[in-house]
Formats: sequence, C-alpha cells, structure tokens
Amino acid sequence: MLISSIDLRLLYESGVTPILDYCAGVWGNGAFPECDKIQNRAIRYFLGVHKFTPLPALEGEMGWLPSKYRRFICTLRLWNHLVKLNPERITKHVFIWDIEQGHENWSADIRRLLYSLDMEEIYENKNVCDLKLVKEKMLELVRSDWKTKCQSKPKLRTYVTFKSDFIAENYLKGCLPRLEHSLLAQFRTGILPLRIETGRFRNVKDTETGRLRRLSINERKCELCKEDQTEDEIHFVCNCRIY
Repeated sequence: MLISSIDLRLLYESGVTPILDYCAGVWGNGAFPECDKIQNRAIRYFLGVHKFTPLPALEGEMGWLPSKYRRFICTLRLWNHLVKLNPERITKHVFIWDIEQGHENWSADIRRLLYSLDMEEIYENKNVCDLKLVKEKMLELVRSDWKTKCQSKPKLRTYVTFKSDFIAENYLKGCLPRLEHSLLAQFRTGILPLRIETGRFRNVKDTETGRLRRLSINERKCELCKEDQTEDEIHFVCNCRIY
C-alpha cells in the first residue's frame, strides 16, 4: 500500500499520539526520550532508512516537531483551563496553592516554559495564553535548534547545502513506491552506501605506525570511474561518468 507523509501523520496522530500523550497536561513537561524513540521509529520506517540516520535529518525531512513540544501544548491547554475555572472550585484552590509553592512542581515547570518563550507575563498575571502564538514561538525555537544540530553532523555535509527550512519535503507528500522514496531519503540524509559513508567502517594499516586506522575522507575514492575523486553525493550525481 502506498501512503504519503500526510497519510502517515494522520495515522500517527489518530492511533499513536492519543496513547503516548494521555493526560500529558499533567506530566508532559519532562523530556521523556522514549516517546521520541517511538516517533523516530515511525519516521524511519516510512522513509526506509536505518537507525544510524542523523536525527536532525529525520525531523527535517518530515517537518515533525519533537514530541516534547506536542506535550508542552497539552500542559498549556490545561493551564488555560485552570485559569478560567470558577474561583469557588476546589481544583482552582489547588491550582493557586501550587503556584504559591512555586518550586519543583507543575506550576514551576509552566513558568520555565513560558519564560523560555518570552511570555512570562502570562504566568505572572495568570492569564490565558494564545496557543497559536505559542506554537509559532515553539516552531521558531525548533528551527533554530535544528539548524544548529544539522551543522554539527558530518553526515549532513551535503544536506545543509540544500535544506534550509524545517518543512516536510514534497517528494514525501506524493505516493511514491517505497523503494524510490527510500533511495531519495538515503541520498538526502547522507547514508546512501557511497564510499564517503562506507569508508567510515573500513580500516587500513597505517604505513608509518603499522596500526589500523579508519580511512580518511580524502581516501574514500570512487572505485568505478578511477578518477581519483572522493565518492560523495556531488560526485555521484554530477561528476562520475560511470554513474
């Protein structure tokens, strides 16, 4: 069955997210990396890439926010609900008491979150927050963090030259055969089995020390055209006469 990234997102948000995020408004201010592992596994399966694919590339190709941001929205939605409660409600009294405690509790987590978004007045004045504005600010944080991570990953040396925005790619929105979009994803994310990648795992004996060492990037030459060029993505697409 052929599905697009849009279909996958609908399936994930309707079948998996409700279970992962159940009552996340109460507990969702932590990192919880296991939830991210489930989301990343779903993306890897859809893209047809292996577990060594850099995480920034997975996120960038699909345009999915890390799961913690989804849970942050749940906690702020609960905040809005509590702020609007009738002052006579017991739940409202507990909410006010929690804010007054203000140390290592739910309200303290909300305070840190709103301060990180430059929305501290929401917390201080106990106002309802605009969730649409929160999502926009979170997206900006994700984009900034994502670009920094991409620049730090050697495998993404080519990826950063053409991928500049945190959005789902068009080739994933159509219903391409799995093999085709898998090859495209492998090429784009720097894990296609070219020598620039496979050379990471090949050892050679150093002529000076006699010890085994990994091939340097300059030694990962194309074995097809024999033109003494590193077999990277640019060579694969543009330069190699055999390919």
